[in-house]
Amino acid sequence: MMFKQKLYLCLLLIFSISAANASDKLIGSWTGAVFVDDAPIGMDLKISQVKTNINGGVLHYGEPRGCRLNIAYIAESNHSYWFTMKESTGGFCDKLAGQRIIFKLSDGDSSLDFEISSKKTNVPNESGSLSKQ
Repeated sequence: MMFKQKLYLCLLLIFSISAANASDKLIGSWTGAVFVDDAPIGMDLKISQVKTNINGGVLHYGEPRGCRLNIAYIAESNHSYWFTMKESTGGFCDKLAGQRIIFKLSDGDSSLDFEISSKKTNVPNESGSLSKQ
């Protein structure tokens, strides 16, 4: 019985360390665009920390939206990183406050695909890709 407990603790530690290292790859500056009616709207993302329920990033939309949202990490599932959109600077971003944004690393971790969806429906509102800066 003691061996199984030690093995379990050891595996838990290994998985915790590998999950922490994977989420560290999100930290940094990302840039890209979301396309609305075939027109690009610039986006910048800065993630400073990936800790549960802590504001760890800022998502900025360029014009014509021209607003910012704080985002907080929720969880990781199947190499996807779930954040909630929190406080905004108003305007269009008020519509996104409270929704989820899901990030997934791709292209050797140099690209960050994202999908924004409502907590209620889980139906994507918009999606796109950002590049590491």
